[in-house]
Amino acid sequence: MLNTTRIVQSLALAFGGAAVLVPSLSVAQAPAPAAAQRIEITGSAVKRIDAETALPVTIVSREDIARSGVTTAAELLDRMTGNNGGGYNVALAIGDGARPGFAGASLRGLGSNTTLVLLNGRRLAVYAFDGGGVDLNSIALGAIERVEVLRDGASALYGADAIAGVINFITRKDFRGLDVGALARIPQKQGGKSYQGTATLGFGDLAKDRFNIFGNLTYDKADQLKASQREFSKTAFLPNAPGGAFDRTSGNTIPASLQTPANGVLNPGVPNCLPPASFQTAPTGACRFDYASVIDILVPQDKIAGLLRGTFQLTPNAELYAEYNKTRTESIFRISPTPASSATTFNGDPVLYPAGGRWYPHAINPATGLSEPGVLNHLDGSNAFVPLAGNLPIFWRTLEAGPRTNKSIASQDRLVLGGKGSFGHWDYDVGYMRSTSKVTDNYTEGQLFESKLLNSTCTTPPCGPLSPGYAVGTLNPDINPFGLNDAAGLAALRAALVLGPVRISKSTRSSLDGKISGELGKLPGGPISVAVGGERRNEKFDDRPLAVLNSGDIIGGGGNQAPIVGSRDVTAVFAELALPVFKGFEGLVQVRHDRYSDFGSTTNPKLGVRWQPTPQILLRASAGTGFRAPTLPDLLAPVTQTNTGDNYNDPFYEAKVGDCFDAAGNPTVNNTPQYCNAQLTVNQGGNTALQPEKSRQATIGMVFQPTRDISVSVDLWRIKMKSQIQIPDADKRLADYIAHFLADPTAAYDPTTAKLSPAGRTALQGNPAGLGINIDPATGFLNFVSSQFENLGSTTTTGVDLSIRALVAKGSYGEFTAGLDTTYLDSQIQDGVELVGTYAPFGPVVRWKHSVSLGWKLGSWDSNLLLNHSAGYRDQGGTRDVAPWETVDIGVAYRGIKDLTLRLGISNLLDKKPPYSRQGDYFHVGYDPTIADARGRTFNLGVNYQFR
Repeated sequence: MLNTTRIVQSLALAFGGAAVLVPSLSVAQAPAPAAAQRIEITGSAVKRIDAETALPVTIVSREDIARSGVTTAAELLDRMTGNNGGGYNVALAIGDGARPGFAGASLRGLGSNTTLVLLNGRRLAVYAFDGGGVDLNSIALGAIERVEVLRDGASALYGADAIAGVINFITRKDFRGLDVGALARIPQKQGGKSYQGTATLGFGDLAKDRFNIFGNLTYDKADQLKASQREFSKTAFLPNAPGGAFDRTSGNTIPASLQTPANGVLNPGVPNCLPPASFQTAPTGACRFDYASVIDILVPQDKIAGLLRGTFQLTPNAELYAEYNKTRTESIFRISPTPASSATTFNGDPVLYPAGGRWYPHAINPATGLSEPGVLNHLDGSNAFVPLAGNLPIFWRTLEAGPRTNKSIASQDRLVLGGKGSFGHWDYDVGYMRSTSKVTDNYTEGQLFESKLLNSTCTTPPCGPLSPGYAVGTLNPDINPFGLNDAAGLAALRAALVLGPVRISKSTRSSLDGKISGELGKLPGGPISVAVGGERRNEKFDDRPLAVLNSGDIIGGGGNQAPIVGSRDVTAVFAELALPVFKGFEGLVQVRHDRYSDFGSTTNPKLGVRWQPTPQILLRASAGTGFRAPTLPDLLAPVTQTNTGDNYNDPFYEAKVGDCFDAAGNPTVNNTPQYCNAQLTVNQGGNTALQPEKSRQATIGMVFQPTRDISVSVDLWRIKMKSQIQIPDADKRLADYIAHFLADPTAAYDPTTAKLSPAGRTALQGNPAGLGINIDPATGFLNFVSSQFENLGSTTTTGVDLSIRALVAKGSYGEFTAGLDTTYLDSQIQDGVELVGTYAPFGPVVRWKHSVSLGWKLGSWDSNLLLNHSAGYRDQGGTRDVAPWETVDIGVAYRGIKDLTLRLGISNLLDKKPPYSRQGDYFHVGYDPTIADARGRTFNLGVNYQFR
């Protein structure tokens, strides 16, 4: 057997200068006591003396978390090399009304729904606006003792739905005294500061007093970071961008543009516009709105979290425990002011500006010398007088109503009551858990009632300009869309604001579970270990958009949003058998049977082997299957409307009406913002026809310790998923369609290959259902792109995890250590298409992530240097590459004063800015927020004091 004590000591020294991860051999956080003690490791229900099992586990200790300088669980997991594309962070929720405030992990690049997040080995309620993943904001790092990451997926113990792996956050269990700490993270540039304060108080000695009670309180605060505070994100107009000019400015602008029958779109603000919010992007162009200049790219957050745990030693071999956790997170999201135009109102009906309105633009008619309603047409440079008459469509940005702002308030409550102990050679643990996630979304600024902004009334909900009982009206004549408003106009805008809660959602997960483990007979290699257990779980999901959100009366609100209400029961049993066939060789057999009330039954086995042929080498391998039922929102979410992330010309509009731009790139008379360089409509929502995802996975690895000062672990893994549930990329679907439509007008969309096949445009327009592209039968123009959940075929992912630790030198000059953690994704193929190294929504699956650590420790001083690397990838659109994201972090800790620890660190020491990206899925412009941290060089100041 490997010398576990020696390995742990060696790795502890080697990690003295690392900033993030400890490899799987460091499960034991301190040298083993003289008497061998059995411990339980994530991934196995069998207690054992040796920490290394057939399944690979990575450990992050409390000290590692403090050394890293991070303040949230999401930031910690972002640094893990196994956490790859497909996750979700709070910055991505800017402009995403589906799940504001959510942060999720994504092991192996397979998404947050396939990564199981546990707290002390038990599940938490899924995020109430998501229904599939656990919100990492509900985990308070101040209460965490360590994090164990099971990198082998489809756990027979915790759930066959953990296809990508398991992340187990483990809190302190027995604490006495008072421990207080504070951390400040201050970027060198403005914006993005964050702070954390934590205190843990405990009393009672289990051995002497037969009880222990302790509590932890953690407060986190993060300030907003505005796009305007960073050079790389401050504008949506990048004429000199790598790969060519990049213009994501909007035609819904201020001063508003008008559309006239004879002259197309005109703008009375040209050439002055209203900088810096709006300006010309071409010498002869209309005013365009620079929405990126007014958004946040990191959101302000306030979080308070509490943990209370009590343990009572009933007998020497039995104890009762109770645990209560509560977190409350408040996040504020700000995006650009509401665009009020035909492109964003309900059913596409244009906002009309009334003839004779108080702010109707006037001009001097050269022929008469009189002031008449009209506008100077600067689009063709002639300044020709164009008389206007009647109600005209306008394309306007409601700047003075403020940015569209919503505040999400998320709370997580979790109660666990249980007992554990032993009798003879058997150990048991039984418990009841109830966890609740509740989220409220509130509109606080910028969102507008259409019926109040326009002179129109709603008598029969749902409302909208084309709905029954709705009188089509014009813009309130007190409002000036062509400049800044006076008091009357501002009052009219304020009266039209939507304020207050608009959506309340709650998810609940309750369970009763138990397990028993012990020894059952012997084999030549030692005692046979066995564990059996079971769980009865109930899951409920209740998402309730309020009446205001269902009214269809919010500009750009997408119409009626129905509630999602559902529940399911899951009954599971599992068994584990550890078979020491001969000395140094152990077989592992696990099996899990789940019965879903809505998807039937499934049985999923896992087999593993662990062989230690020499004291220096350990070989391990495992294989198993997985099963993940669609989440309740996957099935039941109502279909709602949003927009493409990027801007497009509607190819059907151009085919019927004419080109939006001429060969030189100048707007033509056909250039209508609703169809030209516009964010086109996308339908998103659930799909009751979804089938469960199934998987097969295998891992083979080795742990090698050639000397007492060097250790190496390497694991190769493969995961194959079938019927994977995904949201189709609407932008990719539309871009593929447009590219092929323009090349071959007779082509039709084939959703199976995400390409166009020569089936004929007539067939497409006659049968748009299921093809992803929906055509308006009345106009023949694009109606929407479908982006509802689908089973999108199979995905096979293969890769390698490598971890190296070394004690480089030791002497009077101190200890020098080095470490490497790396994950290399060899391939992720979905339906024949390689995804590794290519852009994807919610984050590209990059080929290589690694962290290299160098450390030095002498007396009371402990310093570290960390090099982080995330490989580049092919940018959205496939025309260029995004550069790798690389940062250098340094830190130093001083413990020369009794019970006091002082820390100083610098994240992103070289002040690297995020690599340029042309992505169009997020409001962020100029970079990909799924990969890079926008704060820049950041100073970390920490202090911790223990009262004994």
